[in-house]
Amino acid sequence: MNNSTKKIFFIFITLLIPIFFFILIEGILHLTGIASHERLILTTEINSEKYYQLNKDVGKRYFSKTEENLIPQLFPQTFEYEKSPQTFRIFLLGGSTMAGFPYELNARINSLLQDRLSTYYPDKNIEVINTGLSAVNSFTVMDFVRELMEYEPDLFIIYMGHNEFYGAYGVASLETFGKNPWVIRTYLKLKKLRTFQLVRKFIQGIARYTHKSEKKTGTRTLMESMVKNKSVPLNSHDYNLAKRYYNENLNKIISTIKKNNYPVILSTLFSNLRGQEPFISLFADSLDSSSKEEWEINFERGKNALSSGKSDSALSYFSKCLSIDTHPAKLHFQLGNYYLKINDTLRAFNEFKFAKDLDGLRFRAPSDFNSILKKASVSNQIPLVDLEESFHHQSFFSITGNELITEHLHPTFDGYFLMAKYFSEYIVERDFINAEAQKTSLSDDFFQALSGVTIFDRAIGDMQIKNLTSRWPYKKPVSIISYTDSTLKRIVESLVNEYLHNNISWNQGHYQLAQYFSSQGKHELAIREFLAVVKIVPDNYFPFFKIGNIYFTQNKLSEAEHWFLQALRRSDRSFIHAKLAMVYLAANKLSAAKKEFLATLEMDRKNPQLSKKEKIAANFYLAICLIKMKHSSDAKHYLQQVINIDPKHPEANQLLSMIQSGKEIDIQL
Repeated sequence: MNNSTKKIFFIFITLLIPIFFFILIEGILHLTGIASHERLILTTEINSEKYYQLNKDVGKRYFSKTEENLIPQLFPQTFEYEKSPQTFRIFLLGGSTMAGFPYELNARINSLLQDRLSTYYPDKNIEVINTGLSAVNSFTVMDFVRELMEYEPDLFIIYMGHNEFYGAYGVASLETFGKNPWVIRTYLKLKKLRTFQLVRKFIQGIARYTHKSEKKTGTRTLMESMVKNKSVPLNSHDYNLAKRYYNENLNKIISTIKKNNYPVILSTLFSNLRGQEPFISLFADSLDSSSKEEWEINFERGKNALSSGKSDSALSYFSKCLSIDTHPAKLHFQLGNYYLKINDTLRAFNEFKFAKDLDGLRFRAPSDFNSILKKASVSNQIPLVDLEESFHHQSFFSITGNELITEHLHPTFDGYFLMAKYFSEYIVERDFINAEAQKTSLSDDFFQALSGVTIFDRAIGDMQIKNLTSRWPYKKPVSIISYTDSTLKRIVESLVNEYLHNNISWNQGHYQLAQYFSSQGKHELAIREFLAVVKIVPDNYFPFFKIGNIYFTQNKLSEAEHWFLQALRRSDRSFIHAKLAMVYLAANKLSAAKKEFLATLEMDRKNPQLSKKEKIAANFYLAICLIKMKHSSDAKHYLQQVINIDPKHPEANQLLSMIQSGKEIDIQL
């Protein structure tokens, strides 16, 4: 080996050393679990069976500057580890709207969509897995899509675009890593390396220590915490950057999905045009202060005239504003109101839409983004559901407003219900599931009932919207529920407040409201609360048991039997056998009653669960059952058991005395 070759070999080895060192560190970190990557999908076990589960803390991957209590979380939804041939798996992607804000669990779009598709395709196991995460944009969705390729998707549904300015890595966001899309994408790829994670956590630890004395208000919303630049004018540099990144990321997402031969559905974006005033109105940069003052005077006069019903005067003042400066978004919003007053809905629509596009605070996606979506759909030959147009059609004046939107863009429950309806209809029409759909003529009322959504679930949304709109940038809190019963309002809002402060669980909120309804004799409403829990936690015996109790108290014995049997299938407990025995005794099914009473007492002997009162009842009613079966001699043993527990039990003493004296006993229940 000559000197030149040795030199090359030495340089080569020198370059390899840091690479080998990096691989060694990465391997050690992987084996020890240190600095583990916040994976989107984890594995878990339920009843010794393996499942995939969404990682509720995956948001930590994207929010390094946000206060920890504000970092959004996924619901830890589970789905099959070994995908069965009959399973059709849908992944939902997007931000807070796809996540279902302000609602939870059964009121979210994945649950509502699954209701419909499972009904239409009863032979299929429909999985609708919701990866929607608040305050993220197309950079995060692109990151998720790459990861989801290995989990056997059958369909992707994407609703994203409202967070391109202020979501994580948005051009006007505090949660940023510069404005170069290549740098952001590279950063997201590097974050999957454990060595990078370790270095990142070390830097974050130093930052937290350095700033530990900084005062945190503890009352900010996630919405507030994400905003760095409150004004992004239409067609400004940052506006055009956001458009460009959205277009690039959208097409990269589509390309990744298509390259793996999976289908995808896009959707246009809707927001509140008619019911949401622009947050920030911007004047032209060249406008001087005296002109601004004159503009504001005319604008206020125009608003006052419009609210007083003087439409002609209002238009005159607004026209003077237009002659000074056409830029402020609030002017076009008021012009929209003017045109509604004179029943010119087309011009009203255009003004409301322009007002949204001119709004300097970009919490609502501008119209340009829907143009990008439509163009991407055509150029990539992929389907698009026009939810924006559908929401307009379902709104007053054919302009989306407060009837379907809670504040600026998040749907009401009725809005989410419509989203699920339109997506499901599109899936059926385009035959994505490759099977014959059934029962497609079922009414919306059927699916409303199937959703399991109750006043408690709607009130959760109401409280969360009140909390959000009580702070910047809103002017006053918004309520989306109206009550006619002040007592019900007080009870429901108290329970929701307890739930949102983690003092009670979601299940407990429904249980306590059911208890209230039962106390008022409103049994059907109580059953609905229990059914809500059955929908989300179908393996929990308790709501089945409580529904059985309600039917038993109403003497609806066949219904009570059904629900008690369902409870037993989920948990073999002595007191459930006792309740079932009482049903059979009341129905005069004496052999079945005897069997269940004996099972009750035998189970309690091996594993005591019954209270003193319940033990007395089980023995006493078993004796009654035996007497009715003409087995009085056997009944004596159980009556004696009652007397052993409660020597002064009047009925047991009386019956035992009658049996011992040989008297005939005729018992009517």
